[in-house]
Amino acid sequence: MKTRRQIDENVRIESEILLTFLYKYLSDNLKDYLTELMKEKNITLSEAYSNKEHYDYMEKKSLLKFGYFFTMPDMFMDYLIKNNYESSYLDRILFDILKEGIKFNEGSNANMYFDLLIRDYYRNVFNEPLHHEGNLILRDFILSISKLDIHEEEFKYSQVFGAVVNTRIVGARGTPEYIYDLLVPLILISKPDISNAYNPFLDDGSSLVSLYNNCEIENVYGKDKNRINFLTSIVNMIINGMNWDNIFFYNENALDDMEIDNIYFDAIISKVPNRFRERHSAYYRNRAVHSNEREEMKNQMLSNINMKSEDLSEKMEKHLNEFLLEVSYDDFEVSEFYGEYESLKDNNYLFIINMINSLRNDGIMAISISQNFLFTNSQQIMRKFLTFENNYLDAVIGLPESLGRGTRPEVILIFKKNKKDENILFIDSSRDYSTKMSDNRVPGTFRKFLLFDDESKNRLLDCYFRRETIDKYSNLVSIEEIHKNEFNLSISRYVDTYEGEFIDLNDIRKDKRVIDKKMNSLNRQISKLIDDLDIKL
Repeated sequence: MKTRRQIDENVRIESEILLTFLYKYLSDNLKDYLTELMKEKNITLSEAYSNKEHYDYMEKKSLLKFGYFFTMPDMFMDYLIKNNYESSYLDRILFDILKEGIKFNEGSNANMYFDLLIRDYYRNVFNEPLHHEGNLILRDFILSISKLDIHEEEFKYSQVFGAVVNTRIVGARGTPEYIYDLLVPLILISKPDISNAYNPFLDDGSSLVSLYNNCEIENVYGKDKNRINFLTSIVNMIINGMNWDNIFFYNENALDDMEIDNIYFDAIISKVPNRFRERHSAYYRNRAVHSNEREEMKNQMLSNINMKSEDLSEKMEKHLNEFLLEVSYDDFEVSEFYGEYESLKDNNYLFIINMINSLRNDGIMAISISQNFLFTNSQQIMRKFLTFENNYLDAVIGLPESLGRGTRPEVILIFKKNKKDENILFIDSSRDYSTKMSDNRVPGTFRKFLLFDDESKNRLLDCYFRRETIDKYSNLVSIEEIHKNEFNLSISRYVDTYEGEFIDLNDIRKDKRVIDKKMNSLNRQISKLIDDLDIKL
């Protein structure tokens, strides 16, 4: 069991890793830019910082291009390392300078996010000082990162970052690459132009990074209740080139509230968590709040007019109820769930409906989820609501177990708000496929980095694009057929992958009649022999 000191040290190391990676990227990016800028004027960077005219020019250009500016020349990482190489407290020196010496555009998201990262570091660094050996380890760690090349092509800086933060050193939870390697192109097939995208369960932000790297996105949104996942996602987006002011991430649990400032999204992409708290939806969160408000108001009424609880009149109860009705519930959740759909208010997967409700009218959502969702009896009404009632579900895609790192295989669900037909495409890619090792694999890492190879991936994407029925691979199924099957969405029910020889039942019946006839004849012969031999049975 970890001691409080060990926990504090782990949190501090996590913060330092994130900040050091971010600082290295900001420092080298800015220094390369300013060095080229000053070459035009035939002066060095140090000379430019000493001249007010050049200083103001660099500041203006940097804030315009990057949204930040280093106010001192010795803030750049190589200068700082060179001047403080021998100090065992290199990390403290680095972050003290960093805290005071970086300027952001006024009102910028960069200021807010950077402040969060710095505050997170300082909150943990002052809990209890690291022992001398710990400081030396952190110094070596900072030195190692300072030697990386942010422009390296073979093993990109962002890949090294991902490999480090998804280990036990930091413990950020990364979305498996095989998931977003499929989710992203599946989204872009239907919607190549995306102005904003949302991931309600960020993990390390890799899925949004991949989407951003494959199309021009103006804004990205996300939530994660885990502090490290949240901070890692911010750094991940920045070191992949996203502008600070186009990132809107929140350290919140999306299961409590899916919405973000009443914004509707072009695309939602997510790997859905496997476990949920019961009654996690906004409906239940709001209902609990309203219950508390009711009790609080009741207490105030009783105390203000010195009334005994048992004397609280029906009239006052009525006024109290009328007041509470003025507090708005989520209109969608309350108004739509009636009759047989009443039970959806307590459904573990209510968040799926809430996510779809957060899409624009022509929006698309691609999620990976446990295959149990497809056939468990408890989700039958939910499946009916998503298919028969609203025609949201566009495709169900089965994935091979080998990509799932030994866990139960996942499925991909595609939802659309503007479906043109009332059919659902089922694809079983779990059998006929080949894999390859990811190009993002960093040397020295031992995790599996299996992906579909190009042929298997293109086959899946082409089938989804054409919405084809392919023998033993895919089937385009009408909602009426789904209805007949009681809304069971199990892929094996609609895509027949049986490889054995089929037997005609009529032939079996004929064979059985012949066998029965021979058996009857044989039984008669045996009976006659028994009688002839006078055998007593």
